[in-house]
Amino acid sequence: MPRDDPSVIASGPTVPDPSTLADARAALERFKVTPHPDVAAALSNPANESPKPGDAAFDSASFVVVSRPADALQAAIQTLEQAGVEVRVVGADLEGEAREVAAEHAAIARDLTGLAKPVALISAGELTVTIRGEGGRGGPNQEYALALVGALEGLANWAALAGDTDGADGGGGAPTDPAGAVVDPGTAARGFSEGADHRAFLENNDSTGYFEKTGDLLQTGPTCTNVNDIRIVLVDIPDPA
Repeated sequence: MPRDDPSVIASGPTVPDPSTLADARAALERFKVTPHPDVAAALSNPANESPKPGDAAFDSASFVVVSRPADALQAAIQTLEQAGVEVRVVGADLEGEAREVAAEHAAIARDLTGLAKPVALISAGELTVTIRGEGGRGGPNQEYALALVGALEGLANWAALAGDTDGADGGGGAPTDPAGAVVDPGTAARGFSEGADHRAFLENNDSTGYFEKTGDLLQTGPTCTNVNDIRIVLVDIPDPA
């Protein structure tokens, strides 16, 4: 979780929760979300209020953060540098619309071409997706990767990975859900060969459907840990041909 706040780490039930049911209701109102009646009832029931700081329930409780987003980011940086890649970190706790962040990173990647050795643009943090289509599948990492395919169209010798460290990016909770996607300059061509236009699939928020056709899904299975998402854009990599 960005900024390592223990109260918002999903695996931290022994940590006090300072947020309230009123906060949740206010958030729904702010974003103009009409909850299901059952959800509305649950958020109005005082019995569902979580234990707050100072509650006696935590008198004998303790917690330790054993792995942080920064640890995963540093491990990726070290691996890239050992491979002779220059690393540019553009954020350890990024937030924002997945396709907009992809456009920003694509612009930076284009500016990094022509250097003496391969460069990796690396970031971590949880992005979001505004649902515009109907029936699409996929999470923010796949949406980021799909947007990157269009944003880097025409650029040669690049590759990118975007994945969730828990092994599931969107999906229905199955062990086979994709962790994200790995894309390169050939992704768009592979899509077109299957009758799939990456722009149309992005508009429908159907990144999983698209990458199923191109074979670019990142499938890791459950990793049994969750330390944020990670994105790597490699620029000026050697041509495999």
